[in-house]
Amino acid sequence: MLSHLLHRRLIVLFGLAVAVNYPWERVQSLLYVLPGGVEVEWWICVAASVVDGLVVLLIFQISRLMIGQRDWYLRPGARGYAVLLLSGAVISVTVEWIAIYGAH
Repeated sequence: MLSHLLHRRLIVLFGLAVAVNYPWERVQSLLYVLPGGVEVEWWICVAASVVDGLVVLLIFQISRLMIGQRDWYLRPGARGYAVLLLSGAVISVTVEWIAIYGAH
């Protein structure tokens, strides 16, 4: 069971991740051309930003499991940062590989 404080922190983390990722999604959406030359709509970028926020929560959870402490994020140290970077890199490479080679 998550403590109330941790639960609130995860909600804030998710909200920040979505808010920070939305402008990025909008900017990179300009690089895509849909059939008929249609621009990527804002709601698709919102959906992508929500998925980005969920990925941030997944990375947080992976870090918690790998480090073995519920409050690892208070003093992550070198190990905590390494787990964050490695898990983020593995997830990013996997998602991009699926998008490029799996979904064409």
